[in-house]
Amino acid sequence: MRIAVYSANIGNYRKELNSFDDIDCIRGVDYYFFTDANITSKKWKIVKVALQKPTKYLDAQRNTAKYCKWIVPVILRQYDVIIWTDSKTTVTKLLKRWPGNDSNYIDNVIRLVKSNPSRDLFLWKHPARTHARQEISLTMRTNQENKASGEHLMSIVKSKKFNVTLPDTCVMIIRNTEKTLASLEKVYTMLLEMGIARDQNIIQYSLEKTGLDMQTKVFADLALIFPHDPNRIIKTIKEIHNTKKGIGVSKRKSLLIHDPAIRSKKPTRNTQATPHLKTNKINFTSDTSTDKDDQ
Repeated sequence: MRIAVYSANIGNYRKELNSFDDIDCIRGVDYYFFTDANITSKKWKIVKVALQKPTKYLDAQRNTAKYCKWIVPVILRQYDVIIWTDSKTTVTKLLKRWPGNDSNYIDNVIRLVKSNPSRDLFLWKHPARTHARQEISLTMRTNQENKASGEHLMSIVKSKKFNVTLPDTCVMIIRNTEKTLASLEKVYTMLLEMGIARDQNIIQYSLEKTGLDMQTKVFADLALIFPHDPNRIIKTIKEIHNTKKGIGVSKRKSLLIHDPAIRSKKPTRNTQATPHLKTNKINFTSDTSTDKDDQ
């Protein structure tokens, strides 16, 4: 299985290029970094990109960043699995191999993809919100979204019951299929067509429109695939899915995410904070998958 990791930084607004090389590369995996900056790296293959034209709602830098993210570059289409990570420091730190963890994040990705053959896109739930209407409302209130465009999108999605909960798109694991890549490209084209500035506001609607929602799996905790520093004390969700069938494969019958009983029921958590333990299997801190098959 050929795997590539890619990221992008256009404009370096948050000074993320100061630490973008702070990753651990796994042998046999290729790492690509798309940027407009004149930089070098010992970890990434740097790909210099030209700026896209600005739009009414996006300047050239933001438009280019979204273009690189959602229209998977041709150079990556030779790989079986493609992993996107935002260039934010908190995200690139996921690409680490910590002492005490027997499996690395690429081993975990391979197991994830192989044990979920019917799924082509793997995402993680938004840490604070579950529905696009919540995200649209907040981003309009904080002037991060265009008012007229946001209100139009809100009128479309506010009553929708999506098959997947609102994901955070900072990290994506993508199985390279024609449908998957076309569906991701649709996120970008819909942003431009509808005048939307924020990916999070349109991702649920776009996945539904393309039908990729039925091949998408959303998890609760990134540590399922990207182990944390074992010295970091974290709270863990009590119910952990680590079955012989593979990562995220539950034996129990599923329920729809828009079932009110699911939305109102809070997960049971351990009252005591627990560190990750060394194990020969993947450390799961929370595979409370929120798609149709694994509630």
